[in-house]
Amino acid sequence: MRTLISSLLLLSLSCLMMNCAGPTKMTTPGLGYTAGDYTKQKYKHVLVLSRVKDPIVRQKMENALADLLNRSGIKASASYKIVSAEDMTSQEKFVAKIENLGIDGLIAYTFYGTTQTQANDVATINGAPVTSIGIFNVFLSPSYSFDLNTQLNSSSRVRTELYNKSSKDVRWYRVVEVEMNNGVDIGCDQLAGRTLMVMKQDGIL
Repeated sequence: MRTLISSLLLLSLSCLMMNCAGPTKMTTPGLGYTAGDYTKQKYKHVLVLSRVKDPIVRQKMENALADLLNRSGIKASASYKIVSAEDMTSQEKFVAKIENLGIDGLIAYTFYGTTQTQANDVATINGAPVTSIGIFNVFLSPSYSFDLNTQLNSSSRVRTELYNKSSKDVRWYRVVEVEMNNGVDIGCDQLAGRTLMVMKQDGIL
């Protein structure tokens, strides 16, 4: 008998291009969204995914947030340490891996460009999301180049999304700005801190 997350992930594949249904509420006009039926919950194990092409930057972004969540009493793991290429060869292998680890939440980063530029093929989404994705498909979605723009007055925009086992749709997102002029390590730590801050402010964690 398939678990709930198995069924939801299977459903997400067929519903990828369908419009989201159900109540919605805005977190910050144009910059955030929370599903209308979402309620604050305690996650057993959260997976952190950064969808950027540079493997070093990806690891730094994932480690910074996973480490901060663990220090804050929320068990979390960087996805590059958990999910292998072999796990992604089939949905069944992927589901088996995350179920064995007790993962019930996913936080995903997507780079949206800087305050001066826009990442290729990434459009800022205002209001409610328009596609159903699901956890498995998040891992199959494109990665983008992270612009390490160190200009003093330039900030990088990163969309932070939350998925969980209750729905195939994104449960929450915010677009967070982070300054990179002090280097990628400090920038990733800053991004992690702001991510946790807005998730708590919005009643997500």
